[in-house]
Amino acid sequence: MIIKEVLETVANYPPNNFCELKIVYNGAKSFISSEELESFFISWKNRTPKKLLRLMIIYGYNSTTSFLNEENIKLIEKYENLGIIKFRTKQFEENEDV
Repeated sequence: MIIKEVLETVANYPPNNFCELKIVYNGAKSFISSEELESFFISWKNRTPKKLLRLMIIYGYNSTTSFLNEENIKLIEKYENLGIIKFRTKQFEENEDV
């Protein structure tokens, strides 16, 4: 639920110079469906000014990455190939500035 709210806010109220989003994912009640994720990508694609979004999911050692289920990975790849996003994942390290 939290990830959905973050993505909705970014899609609806991004500053003009906004182009990078890092989400720290701990797996605790944070899930986004492929429909919600695609809605975000479509909103980002249609925004003005057009900017590539660098999206990074940072996940903890003990978290499962249900965000990265098979459907979501296919969507991410689709929008990367369209040049809408650049996607990375990273494992959270202690004492790291996010």
